[in-house]
Order: sequence, then C-alpha cells, then structure tokens
Amino acid sequence: MIPESQYIQSSIVVRDMRMPQEVTLTKASLIRWLALALGLINPNESRKSVIDLVEVLLNNQLRNRRGMAVDEIMAALKSNGKACSEKTVRYHLLRMEKRGVVRRSNKEYSFIISDLDDAGIESIADSYDVRYKNAMEKIRIALAKLKGMY
Repeated sequence: MIPESQYIQSSIVVRDMRMPQEVTLTKASLIRWLALALGLINPNESRKSVIDLVEVLLNNQLRNRRGMAVDEIMAALKSNGKACSEKTVRYHLLRMEKRGVVRRSNKEYSFIISDLDDAGIESIADSYDVRYKNAMEKIRIALAKLKGMY
C-alpha cells in the first residue's frame, strides 16, 4: 500500500460530456448520462444496478420529499422488476455517499438536495463544486510552496 493513501479524503470524478438532443428525450437516458458524468458508472458499463438505484432514489425524493431506508429501496427495486442483492445496494450507496452525492440520516439515504426539495436538485452539483474548490486550494498552496523551493 502506498503510505500517502492515508491523506486522500475523497476522489472527485466528473466527466465533461456532450449532451446530444437524444439524451434529453427520456428519463432513463438522462439518468444514465448523469451517472456517467458524475463518475458513478464507467463508460460502456453494462451493469444497471447503480442506474436503477439512482432512479428509485430520485423518484422517491422528488415525489415524497424524504429519504429511504435500505429495505424500502429493496422493495422499490423489486416492485419495478429491477431487484438486486442488498449487498449490491449497500455497496453503491456507500460509494455514492463517499462521492458526496447521497447522504445518510437515521438509516435513510437521500440525495444531497437542499431541504429534500426538487427546486434544490442542482445542489448535487454544488456538493461537487465545494469539494473541487477545497482540493484545488490545497493544490495551489502546494504549488506556491514548491515554487518557493526553486
């Protein structure tokens, strides 16, 4: 193991992607595009479990304005005919939590959206902005100190 790995607080994966008209025509294609842009899935990934999870969480949060417990997520996936194992759901929730896309409160998971309100859905992007700015500030400090060493 690389000793420096203990200093890593989180990783930020954001892809700058084209958004052709056909991507915006369906909810499914927009969710897949968003998952790819936010680094939740990899290019050409065939597994749909993350996308199904994102869709269930968004649907619940934007309609019911609340988070979901894992058992509720499992039931919603099953009722949509998109069941996957609890281990897989927990794995993806943990990954999304580490990436700053979802938060956990009292065993319920929800997207980082202001006041669980659909008007604040853009705050998912804001959470990436904050982490990016913090990381870049530290990089600027390191570069300035390094510059002084030459």
